[in-house]
Amino acid sequence: MKKKNLLLPVVLCTAMLMTACSGQTPAESSVEKEPIETVAATEAPAAEETATTTEAEAAAPAENSENTVTEASGAITQDQAMDAVLNYFKADFPDYEIDSEHGEYWEVVPGDNGEIKVIHKSYTGAFNFYYVDPTTGETYVTELVPGIIDEEQKTGETFNVNDYMN
Repeated sequence: MKKKNLLLPVVLCTAMLMTACSGQTPAESSVEKEPIETVAATEAPAAEETATTTEAEAAAPAENSENTVTEASGAITQDQAMDAVLNYFKADFPDYEIDSEHGEYWEVVPGDNGEIKVIHKSYTGAFNFYYVDPTTGETYVTELVPGIIDEEQKTGETFNVNDYMN
């Protein structure tokens, strides 16, 4: 009786390992993937630099060319979303380090509905997608495991990235 109960998990694990070792990525992924390193926040400008800011510069929104939203609007930027999701992930796995040697990476892209999409590809080949609402910080997670779960499915995992910002 116990052997029958163990058969399904063993088959699923074997299929997942075979998929992970195949070196193939999902067909619907057209984004070029590279490991991403997070960068610490920059230091505040010195007092002399701040004093020379004109009123027009102070009124203009502070834009980061790599982000689709501005910091002045109060919305969460792509960089902030990436850092917060990594902090959330590291809360569960404090000794975590990216294993880029085995194909693991993190990436941030604009989502389809105005959200920020943070992608994590595990060394096993599984994908987790973190969808961040840039105005509220509310985040939900989906997963895709090529060969096992071929369409994104919600995991039921939700959190607010504002709780994980530095």
